[in-house]
Amino acid sequence: MDAEKRSSFKDEIRRALIAHAVTPVFLVTLLCFFSIFFIWRHAIVTDTRRASADLAGDLDRSFSEGEALLDNVTGREIEMDELWRNADQQSLLYDQMYRYRQNCPAAAEFYLVDSLMRVAMSSNKTAVVYPKYGDVYWGVMREVAEHPDQCALYYDTQIRNNVIAGVDTVLCRPVRHRGQISGFALLQYGSQSLQSLINRHSVSGVVINEYGHVVASTIPVFTDSNGRVRKELTGSGSFFTMDGEDYFAASSPAIGGKLTVFALSQITTVQRLAFLGGSFLVLVFFFLILFIYASAKRIAEQKTKTIGQLLTAFEEAGSGNLDYCLDIRSNDEFETIGFSYEKLMGDMKRLIARNKEQAREAILSEIHQLESQFNPHFLYNTLETIRYMAMQDPAATDEMIVWLAGLLRYSVNSSIGSVQLKEDVCYTLNYLKIQKCRFGRAFNFVFEIQPEAARCYVPKLVLEPIIENCIKHGFERTGSLTVQVAAVVEDNRLLITVTDDGAGIPPDQLEKIRGWLRERKTEDGDIGP
Repeated sequence: MDAEKRSSFKDEIRRALIAHAVTPVFLVTLLCFFSIFFIWRHAIVTDTRRASADLAGDLDRSFSEGEALLDNVTGREIEMDELWRNADQQSLLYDQMYRYRQNCPAAAEFYLVDSLMRVAMSSNKTAVVYPKYGDVYWGVMREVAEHPDQCALYYDTQIRNNVIAGVDTVLCRPVRHRGQISGFALLQYGSQSLQSLINRHSVSGVVINEYGHVVASTIPVFTDSNGRVRKELTGSGSFFTMDGEDYFAASSPAIGGKLTVFALSQITTVQRLAFLGGSFLVLVFFFLILFIYASAKRIAEQKTKTIGQLLTAFEEAGSGNLDYCLDIRSNDEFETIGFSYEKLMGDMKRLIARNKEQAREAILSEIHQLESQFNPHFLYNTLETIRYMAMQDPAATDEMIVWLAGLLRYSVNSSIGSVQLKEDVCYTLNYLKIQKCRFGRAFNFVFEIQPEAARCYVPKLVLEPIIENCIKHGFERTGSLTVQVAAVVEDNRLLITVTDDGAGIPPDQLEKIRGWLRERKTEDGDIGP
């Protein structure tokens, strides 16, 4: 179970590292990719729509200035027969024509013909002639003849080798002399001229008339065999696909809706590049995931290795092996934990050793206490004294028996563990009175117990073994002995002092005891169990 937890924790670290590393990279990459895509899409849409509007504006300007030129030319009466001989009038007309061609966005060919369709003036040596059969005009001439007060717009389809080569857009107004039509002024916008106008912009374009015929186009694929625009362009939305190519189209009306301008942006290449870029990002992201996964696994193993060492150390400590060495050198918080563990184990070992020593001393103390309580020599000597006094002083004998009975009852009462010092002194006095009866005047004792000290709790019979030791060794080389017992409270601690005026401890034995006390103080920081 511990191994499973450790493995799960390692996997959790790895998953956390992967999640916090891969997720932001993925989101940022995705955000950048879609941001670039939408920025590009917005740029394509904006530029194409702007180009469509600009192209329509150029057409409006070209045709409006063309109408102004025709109005200016036909605004005065012109005798076509005299025009051949009037050089000043011809110069004026040529000057107006060339100024228009220089300022007009779309170049147009200017023609001035008489009523018999003969060219009087032309900006092009190759004149386009519209025939007249009898009194009937054809094409644009017929529309002008039917509506002489209007500037006629006409589409002239050019056919070469039975194939539609293009559609020319023609503006025409009649020339009057004495109330009669004496000729016609024409501006012919060829498909090549309009294509040149489209090419000035950054996109491809298609211009169609109100009948769906292609007037000009820079992409021939949008014109069918009948010269009409393909339905994919007019029937599709802004983005559409035709013949395997992707386009974006924006349309704008021109010349009051008589022409429609389509600006087109071919986006197939860009979309393919976007696909390749996206595929490259996916590939980079895939390898990035592999790299992050390997790095996360390595980092997780490094970190959980230290945790594993800690767990092993705690398991060893739990099984009782406090000597297991935990050596962590990671230069981070785990090293501090390892150092603290080593210090804790050292403190625990010292505490256990101290407790063992205290337990041993407690057992020895209990044994000595029992031996003191049931010392057969003390009982024998006391009984002998009672027997002797029974013959000499029966009243004193009764007192000794009472003292001995109280002392024995107090010492064998296992229910009492600790008592107030004054109670222990009371029973110790029974012992001292018995000894006084034995030794008579040779033995004396003095008690100086501070009232505050008398209320302190101490172990039962704490004084009796010490006083017994004084009597046992104090009479060895002297004929009398006085024992003094004092108890005071200093610095919130109970201090009990037992002294005697006997022979004392031999110097060598005293030095051994002092050395033992110094050793205990250095080890444990205190004296005594």
